[in-house]
Amino acid sequence: MLNVPRLKQWPFWARLCPASFSPLKNLSVITAHFHDFRWTEMLLRQLRATTPADSLKEILIIDQDRTAESSARLTALDAGVRVVQYPRDERFFGVLGHDHPAVLNQAIREAQGGWICLFDSDAHPIKAGWLAACEAILQDHDAIVAEDPLRPGLAHPCFMLFQRKHTSLPLRFEEGLLAERSTSGKVAERYDTGRMIRRQLTQAGQRVHLAPPRRAFDGHWGDLYLEGIYHHGSGSFKGGNELLTRHLTWEHEFFEQWVLNRGEYELRGTARGVYQFKSTAWDLRNKAVTLLQRCRNTFQSQKV
Repeated sequence: MLNVPRLKQWPFWARLCPASFSPLKNLSVITAHFHDFRWTEMLLRQLRATTPADSLKEILIIDQDRTAESSARLTALDAGVRVVQYPRDERFFGVLGHDHPAVLNQAIREAQGGWICLFDSDAHPIKAGWLAACEAILQDHDAIVAEDPLRPGLAHPCFMLFQRKHTSLPLRFEEGLLAERSTSGKVAERYDTGRMIRRQLTQAGQRVHLAPPRRAFDGHWGDLYLEGIYHHGSGSFKGGNELLTRHLTWEHEFFEQWVLNRGEYELRGTARGVYQFKSTAWDLRNKAVTLLQRCRNTFQSQKV
């Protein structure tokens, strides 16, 4: 549970009328579009529905499709967006299947707002109070970053909120990603995009709130942050190469339909039964495939 903002820390004039005071009225929102327009459209729609208009200075969409058609289509989604494209950084495609860290490094330096808010394209606010929750936290902190649900203690770029002045530290989204072999012959541990941002900010003396995730859909899929921001995970991987598509499962598409078509983030009513039925069916299928493969291997070994 979040505490309400501490009024004694606000300017004198703001204490007289707290509702009119928002330290986040100069916000640059940045997201990176990658193949799937539905998620980017969902983010824009939710931003407009849940965020005070006077808080948004700009919305930047990094077009990682890098075509004239995709740029035009993204521009048409919202009259207030600015679409940017950057040259491909081939260093990252062999590792990630995309160059997300490179384009984020460039985009945050183009932002014009005093505050920069990052969303993955498959992340979006789901409640009107998400910005107020951030404002409450920022009374005691200088930045907010989502925690990686798979690697506790590390940041995740699905949601980050920091000041524009922080970009000059500098912030480097590729840190730890392109691991190199040390003099001892060992390869350093590799960290995915943006996982080191919290550490970079902390080492610079900034107070960083690491927002813990809560599993959505009854613990089966997706993550909720600050009880007002949802992250699906791998939402834009369908149009990627094999490095990306291998992460997709039937569950990804099942829950994707609930989010994109229904705006739901928890299993309710008959949905629980449908999920359990599908889950059981896939488990039986996988066991049958495994058994068949074992029988085939046994037959081949006996034949030899």
